[in-house]
Amino acid sequence: MRGAGAVRRLATAVRRRLAPRGVILLYHRVAAPAHDPDALAVTPAHFDEQLRILSTLAEPLALDEFERRRTDGTLPARAVALTFDDGYRDNLTAAAPALARAGIPATVFVTTGRTGALRGFWWDELAAMLLPGTHEPRSLPVCLDDGGPTQLDFLPTQAHVVHAALAERLRVASADARDRTIDAIAASLGHPLPDPEVARACDNEELRALAATPGISLGAHSVTHSVMARQSPRELRIEAVESRAQLTAIRGGIAPTAFAYPYGATRDISAAAVDAVRAAGYTMACANVPAAAWRESDPFQLPRHLVRDWDAATFRPTLAQWFRE
Repeated sequence: MRGAGAVRRLATAVRRRLAPRGVILLYHRVAAPAHDPDALAVTPAHFDEQLRILSTLAEPLALDEFERRRTDGTLPARAVALTFDDGYRDNLTAAAPALARAGIPATVFVTTGRTGALRGFWWDELAAMLLPGTHEPRSLPVCLDDGGPTQLDFLPTQAHVVHAALAERLRVASADARDRTIDAIAASLGHPLPDPEVARACDNEELRALAATPGISLGAHSVTHSVMARQSPRELRIEAVESRAQLTAIRGGIAPTAFAYPYGATRDISAAAVDAVRAAGYTMACANVPAAAWRESDPFQLPRHLVRDWDAATFRPTLAQWFRE
């Protein structure tokens, strides 16, 4: 029995090696923020370098064409699809113009609960308030789901450690708990939240402009950007169905076909989350798991490689390695 399993695994590995494969790239921002502890941003200069490499060493495809050809087993050599998570405003102001100049399509996955919000994403707000150079913290309130408010005491020199620990707690908290904690920290520091213009999501008009840009398509990235593996069936339906409905209204009746799970690691995606996304009417969904995509990849957990702020000298061999995998 064990031998039969080994033979099946070997056969799958051989088929995968011989089958047409492609790479889906995951970006978030094209910007140079003052604080970027999660390394989500690629500077405009490095993004231009990366696009030049993709134009010469890869065959960029729109995500829907990539998925169609992956399913058919007809992906061209070095096929690549570009995606952006969250729906930052700089996707419109910086990424879209660069993509247009390079003639490369992309899909932007939008967290619909932040469209039109007068504030940024919680992780940007937390970094701007806690990291060095912004203030000297002493005691901050924390309001998470597993208990009442608590006080977090630390020195300014401990800001990075405290930020990392608090960010991990907030990552798995509910949307309400996250906002309560961010608001309480801002109030405790005695100043308003960071300027949302620095790192906010597109509003509805900007999303319409983004969707009208040749080569750009919109997909859903949930409503609240919460870990779906920790949500109830009702919450999962809301995340999948309402985000699709909101984007359909923004796009004048055109429903998105693609979804990207918030955070997207294996631990963040449950079978119930996959079922909710499929039931909502999407035809594909992207994860944040590094691997090449091929014909036998799960269309509702498509792998993606996360791109960092790499210059050409780093991005070129990294891309080549991803194609070889």
